[in-house]
This record gives sequence, C-alpha cells and structure tokens, in this order.
Amino acid sequence: MTRLIARSILFTLAAVASPSLAFGADGYFLTGYGPRQRALGGAGVADSRDPMAMSINPAGIVGLDREFQIGLAASLPERGYSTLGQPAVLAPGDVRSGRPIFPVPNAAYVKPIDAESAWGIANYGNGGLNTSYDFGHFKPPVLAGPGGAITVFPSFGGVLGGGWAGLDLQQSFMSATYARKFGPITVGFSPTLAVQMFNAQGLNPHSPDEL
Repeated sequence: MTRLIARSILFTLAAVASPSLAFGADGYFLTGYGPRQRALGGAGVADSRDPMAMSINPAGIVGLDREFQIGLAASLPERGYSTLGQPAVLAPGDVRSGRPIFPVPNAAYVKPIDAESAWGIANYGNGGLNTSYDFGHFKPPVLAGPGGAITVFPSFGGVLGGGWAGLDLQQSFMSATYARKFGPITVGFSPTLAVQMFNAQGLNPHSPDEL
C-alpha cells in the first residue's frame, strides 16, 4: 500500500511540473483526470490502469490492485484581449486576465472484490478558464451630446466600467463504481453526483436596465 501511494505522488508531481501538460484541455473539460490520463492526451479510455479510470471508463478498474490515488493538476490558460482605437464597451489596449494558475484536484480509491469484480469511488473536477480583471484597466464613460457633454453610461473602473470583472465556473464530480468481468466483456456501473457553481461580476453596465 505504501508503495502504491508513493507511486501516485510521484506521478502527480510529474504532472504538475511538466509544461506540456499545463495546456491539456478540450474546451472547458480536461483531456484527462490524473497523471496517466493527462500524459496520454485524452486516450485514457484505452489505458485504464489506475483508479482515475472511473472518471471515463468505469469498467477499467477490474484487475487493479487495491490502490488510493490523489493528484493536483495545474492549468495555465492565456486569457485576455486586444483592441484597436477607442472601443465603447471595453477598456482599450492589450488587457490580460489575472489569476494565471488554476489547481484542479482529483482523488480515487479502488478495491478488488475478487478476480472478476471491483468497486471504487472517485472525485474530480473541471476548472481553469476563469477570468479576473481588476481596476488597473479603465473603461472610459460613454459620452453623448454636443462635445460629449452628457454622460450616458458612467464608468466605475474595470474593463467593462462596472468595477472588478470576472467569470468563475467550477464543476465537481463524485462517482461510486462497481465493475464486473463476464468472460471477454467487462461492464462498469458508475452513478455520478455533479455540483456546479457559476459566478459573474462586473457586468452591471450591460444589464437590461442600463441598456
């Protein structure tokens, strides 16, 4: 058991330290959960040899030894925008989002029942494409009238004029798995509980009341 835990920690450190894995995502979803899946670039269904197989191929846990695995992936997405001229709805210039590093944890435990069956639990998540824009980039107020004498939309700072702005979407999944082998076929059953949180700030200037 100690050897298996040590091996999982080693794989986890390798996943976090490798720059080639930092950009491994398929839209908002990660290409894999755990160091083995990330190293395979999304081909983990065909290589189910660790407890995190429950996240994509529940049947893959049959034949594994008793094992506990915990990991932490680090996503480093490049987020921002660039403008030309003087835009009306955004702060001008080349603007980069803050919060460059997003940790995404995962953990799993699998235990064989006999040579033909096994059970396990896994917890994993998605995240890392969130945006965070501070007051350092100022969107000027929108003016109208002769010589811009009337302020149509005042600015409270931030890239949208509504102060600090950002979007935050987090997802967490917990799966309980049972798998059994029937001759050449292995079947896995993995009911999953999913929790999602979404938060948006700084969008007040674009609300129906303001527009």
